[in-house]
This record gives sequence, C-alpha cells and structure tokens, in this order.
Amino acid sequence: MDDNLIDAYVHQHQQHQQGFRVIGTFTVTTLENIAKEVKQKFPDKPIDKENVKNHMEHIKRCQFPAYDIFKNGMSGFPWDPISEIFTAEPEVWEQLIKDLLMLMMGGSNASQN
Repeated sequence: MDDNLIDAYVHQHQQHQQGFRVIGTFTVTTLENIAKEVKQKFPDKPIDKENVKNHMEHIKRCQFPAYDIFKNGMSGFPWDPISEIFTAEPEVWEQLIKDLLMLMMGGSNASQN
C-alpha cells in the first residue's frame, strides 16, 4: 500500500504542479485525488483524504530518520542523483555493520566517521 500511496502523490505532483501544495501543505483537492487513485487499487478498503494524510505521516515518521542519518551526518554515503540512492564502498558498509552490531550488543566504542 505504501508504494501505491507514494506513486499517487508523485502522479498528482506530475499532473498538477501548480496548486498541488499551498504553503507546504497539500490541498484538499490533491488529497481527495490521491485517495481516489489509491482506492482504485484497493476498492475493498475504506480510503479517504484523512486516511491518505495519516498514512503519509506514518511513512514519514518511519522513513525520514533513516534519510536524515545518511543525508546529514554519515560520511562515506554519497547521494547518487542518477540512481537516486545512497552509495558506499564495501569497506564503508562493513564498518557501518560492525558499528551497528556493537551498538546493538551494548558496546559504546563504535567508531565515529
């Protein structure tokens, strides 16, 4: 469902760049259009603009902390604008995995990048 919701947001943005958002907030019409688009994929689910808005807030709460980690402070993970993903050399990934394992096991001497 998340993928369909995000696709509907992107689709609305591509079709209606003007009037899509007002002062950083999605318009009621945009949310209703997104709800209609998602409802077509899930006709048996009760989907309205409030469901759309709440579910997108949930996605943001789950996804943006990871984005912030990579974008704002984790060296060695540059953004690739062509593939639109964060990339890193294998040794950078290895160090990250070691650090995360150390933190999960209660260690406090994870390396700082």
